Amino acid sequence: MIGRGETDTLADEVKTSGVGGVNASGQLRSFVSRETIGDICLMFDMLTIVCAATLAKWLYIDIYLGVDQPLDMYLAAAAAGSAAAVLCLRYQGAYRFEALIQAHGQVGPILTGITVTGVALTTFGYFLKVGDDFSRVWFVLWLGLSTFGLLIFHFHFRWILSRALARGMLVRHVAVYGSGSIAAALSERLRHDDSGVHLVGIFDDVAADVIQCCGVNGGIGALIEFAQKDRLDEVILALPMDRTTQISSVMMHLSALPVDVQLCPSPAPLSVLPDRISSCDGLPILGLVRKPMDGWARLLKAIEDRLLAAAILIIIAPFLLMIALLIKLDSPGPVVFRQRRHGFNHSIFDVYKFRTMSVLENDHQVVQAKRDDPRLTRVGPFLRRTSLDELPQLFNVLKGDMSLVGPRPHAIAHNEHYAKFLDGYASRHRVKPGITGWAQVHGLRGETDTPEKMEKRVVYDLYYIDNWSIWLDMKILVMTLFRGFTGSNAY
Repeated sequence: MIGRGETDTLADEVKTSGVGGVNASGQLRSFVSRETIGDICLMFDMLTIVCAATLAKWLYIDIYLGVDQPLDMYLAAAAAGSAAAVLCLRYQGAYRFEALIQAHGQVGPILTGITVTGVALTTFGYFLKVGDDFSRVWFVLWLGLSTFGLLIFHFHFRWILSRALARGMLVRHVAVYGSGSIAAALSERLRHDDSGVHLVGIFDDVAADVIQCCGVNGGIGALIEFAQKDRLDEVILALPMDRTTQISSVMMHLSALPVDVQLCPSPAPLSVLPDRISSCDGLPILGLVRKPMDGWARLLKAIEDRLLAAAILIIIAPFLLMIALLIKLDSPGPVVFRQRRHGFNHSIFDVYKFRTMSVLENDHQVVQAKRDDPRLTRVGPFLRRTSLDELPQLFNVLKGDMSLVGPRPHAIAHNEHYAKFLDGYASRHRVKPGITGWAQVHGLRGETDTPEKMEKRVVYDLYYIDNWSIWLDMKILVMTLFRGFTGSNAY
């Protein structure tokens, strides 16, 4: 895993472009993404169908007939019907973002979904011999109100999405890498895409003549620099399938960025697309890499961080004050100091720590603490050995700069040093850094005075990124209580 070569170029690009930080308006995504929009619509559809069943029961059974029947049986039928309807709508692709913003694409799937639901419920009611328990008039009224309610809701939902797109929300920022005939055809379609796609630029290290009319914004270095300073959601490689070496090289460089990577291998549209292959106005698009913690995962991670960090701070507040008093009495200087670190997508932020040294080093003049380091204060070794000096980073979590669990942020000087010769090191920045992590609970703490020690950390960090889940976070937090606060190599 330790190697030189093409990774040196990437390290230099990270070094020159990462220090500038990430534009806050460009890289801070809304938690409501395109991936969650369809699920939100699905949940409202289910609620609409259940409400329609309740309204139909109230209007016909309670008001018109004046019969007192329990609501439970109608709610059970409504729940089954709503599940069947949304399954049918999802099967038809009605919850794809591209379909939700098209006015003409809503009526057909809704009518089909309600019809299929009505037939399915009638069939099951016949075989289960429960059809006579329900009024036929109520059943027809329910389906009619459901259809009307879904059409009205989808119409207004489309209006909300259109307004959001007009204000720049939910717009997908896409870059194309390549400058041949494939890139020309792809960029033309992206420019005329009405589903909220914004083509931010075309990049290639060897620009071809056929796309001179579109212009090339630079090579892979310029693409990485752009992605670290402005918003970028997706990179589409406009390269033929036989350029395997070039595709692999570009993907290796892009692995440092939190973006989706896809491949468009042909400039000609296909009349029939294989399963699992999407399209851009007929051009085949193959998914290669998905950015980590996207969609609902990003929202769940944010909720987990904020709630747990706030709860922990409330519980340990007296303990924090005690540590602050000890530091103040021990030596002159601030109780908490800030140090610049690389964060999400190589952005720069100030990490908070309890002061454990008599000097405050930052940026390019940070020397790692060693055993019996003369710079340590009297309480410094204890705070560092028990990781209590990291507790102020809970405020970084509340600010959104860090997560409770994630790859540990390193000083800028160390980041630039190891990015030069450790493959995959820059990929750690595809997620927010954490107070504790998968590497730390496996004993990989303290000084990293050799490349081998840092290489082990990177392996564990990349495993965490690729296998993230709420349960893995909970496991790491529990393991931190028993293993993560102490260590023989922490000083």
